[in-house]
Amino acid sequence: MSRSLRLTENQRDVIAHPAHAHGLADEISLVRDAAEISPIVTRVTIDLGGTPDAAEWAKPNTAIRIEVPALDDDTALVSRVYTVRRFEAPRTIEVDVVRHGHRTPMTAWLAGIRPGDSVRVIGPRTHLLPAHDGRPIELVADDSALAAVASILAAWPAGSRGRVRTTSRDDVVLAQLPPAPDVSVERIADVDAVEAPVGAVLWAAGERDAMRALRARCLAAGMDKADLRVFSYWKQGVSNSVIDAKRLDHFAALLKATGSTDGADDFDIDI
Repeated sequence: MSRSLRLTENQRDVIAHPAHAHGLADEISLVRDAAEISPIVTRVTIDLGGTPDAAEWAKPNTAIRIEVPALDDDTALVSRVYTVRRFEAPRTIEVDVVRHGHRTPMTAWLAGIRPGDSVRVIGPRTHLLPAHDGRPIELVADDSALAAVASILAAWPAGSRGRVRTTSRDDVVLAQLPPAPDVSVERIADVDAVEAPVGAVLWAAGERDAMRALRARCLAAGMDKADLRVFSYWKQGVSNSVIDAKRLDHFAALLKATGSTDGADDFDIDI
């Protein structure tokens, strides 16, 4: 059965636009393994199709899109964004999927996949990294962002000082974070408890409202926006399909108005 992504014409234009699609490979890849490594995380190992550019795929904090069947329509696909936890040349990636305790397109796909199954993977897209400029680096993450943190720590340069602060209670995933010189890991009860790390630079990712509030606290404390790399990975009570649609509509309006998405602020989008 042929399936396609559920998109409006404007949303398809955004995905096809060179500003969005530049440098992305779109390949049918193969699932090597899918293992529940902890009570809430499934680690999916995928052998990439095509001829992967190893130098690009090996960069830390690299994101991909995975297409999976929709829950309510046998003819439709949805896509989800994940960070590559680890790349092993020449073509193997690890992706950690956090299971939130309810049925989603991704958990339904996970329940049925087997080694050798095909999956469409679009990427790589490298996202912003913390600036290593001599100042301390504060990394703040919930469970959804620990794969990104793992990739960042694996490439951590000698001489940089940092601290990971996480709300995760996943002992397995936390124990597997790569050791990095001069970086400590601290568990926190809530992102709301994180004060603005004045004098440091911040990289943070997780639930949208918590990240928006954290960035606002930092700006109110006088931190420079350029020192704040804060990302929304999900939003409590809102499907990622809805989030994706709102982002694509926002980018479509920007492209129509300016011909570019440069300088777009994700937190300006009403989600």
